[in-house]
Amino acid sequence: MYTISKQLAEKLHMHDIIKCKDVDLYAYLIQTKLEKVVFLVFISVVSVVLHVFWEVMAFYFFYSMQRKYSGGFHCKSYVTCLFVSTLTTFLSIVYAKTVPAFICQGGGDNINDLCVYHRSS
Repeated sequence: MYTISKQLAEKLHMHDIIKCKDVDLYAYLIQTKLEKVVFLVFISVVSVVLHVFWEVMAFYFFYSMQRKYSGGFHCKSYVTCLFVSTLTTFLSIVYAKTVPAFICQGGGDNINDLCVYHRSS
């Protein structure tokens, strides 16, 4: 990924689109965007095959918003990051689909609240 990003940034410099001092910065920017696109394509294909596309997209949207402000774990290589991110995404979806939930009217913190056991199918 780094090699492709660096080559693209150098082409931008050769065409006088960016300054020489900005090549490394743009290479990093391109690399991070390419990695995100590869991950999205990868999980999209896998989620379509597993018939959980919308669940994965909803999880990814909310998880991305949360991670933007809270930081997170950083892997040493992109392949490890891709694996860990994919595993986290799909384990969360499997958990949400298999663990029963209690839906409570009134918040569920009072004995008089109406709670219904719900098992997602």
